[in-house]
Amino acid sequence: MLARWARPYIWNELPGWGKVYDAFCRSNDRSFAWPKCTVRGKWHGYLMQLDLADWAERYTYFLGRYYDLPTQIFLRKHLKAGDHFVDIGANIGMISLLASHLVGETGSVRSFEPNPFCCDRIEELIRVNSLKNLSLARVALSDAAGQLELSVPKHSGMGTLAEIPPDRVEAYANHFVVQVQTGDDALAGDVPIQIMKIDVEGYECKALAGCANVIRRWRPVIVTEVVPEHLRRAGSTPEMLFELMSGYGYVGFGLTTQRHFGRHELSLEKLGQQTAPHCEDVVFLHPGNGSTAGIA
Repeated sequence: MLARWARPYIWNELPGWGKVYDAFCRSNDRSFAWPKCTVRGKWHGYLMQLDLADWAERYTYFLGRYYDLPTQIFLRKHLKAGDHFVDIGANIGMISLLASHLVGETGSVRSFEPNPFCCDRIEELIRVNSLKNLSLARVALSDAAGQLELSVPKHSGMGTLAEIPPDRVEAYANHFVVQVQTGDDALAGDVPIQIMKIDVEGYECKALAGCANVIRRWRPVIVTEVVPEHLRRAGSTPEMLFELMSGYGYVGFGLTTQRHFGRHELSLEKLGQQTAPHCEDVVFLHPGNGSTAGIA
């Protein structure tokens, strides 16, 4: 009952909503049976089927939006009707759902996700919301085609193709052999890409390397997660990722948000090739892409 009382305050993101959430809604007590429910997103109006036992989906229920705020605000500001968006590592489809709303009937969203359970949920979102502009490929993207093992813990958003540390093996109880393609093969064609989002738990360098031709051809804006620990498990580092993107001609900007008169606003900080980002989300822009001139 307290959580229900708190929901309108959290939903409207009034000052101190995070403390209200922590006090009444964060509980991970396994004796409490959080339900499953369906709600409409406040930023796109689509139905979202959520399992409140998962911490990320519980955030989404109380906020009315996915918890990853910087990426969503960036998309709301820069993804336009008629654009074509690529979501690599779509998880349960929350970012794809927002992008579908933003690009409208004349645009398209192509989502890539190898986790079969997440794919089932995305396909259900497509069905219940009658989405014609969102398509799903049940594959992972890397620098070579083939098959790899996907390891998934309780929270599906942490599923990874990277090596699991010995002290975390027990937490990754689910394992799937998944199909892998390169982005150059999966995205071949004459449809331009305006924005690409990549969140693949450490496989970002490999996914980007496999999209070399697509990136050079379309020079899309690229929003990617950069978590040093995850990258190291996949045999790379933030420095290697920035070097790769620099080779494509891109410049990186740390993506965060700040409150200004009660409103969330984007904050972009230019990052050097050897600069370790202090945030998890980075936007890469190509100076030769005229459409990105007003972003940073």
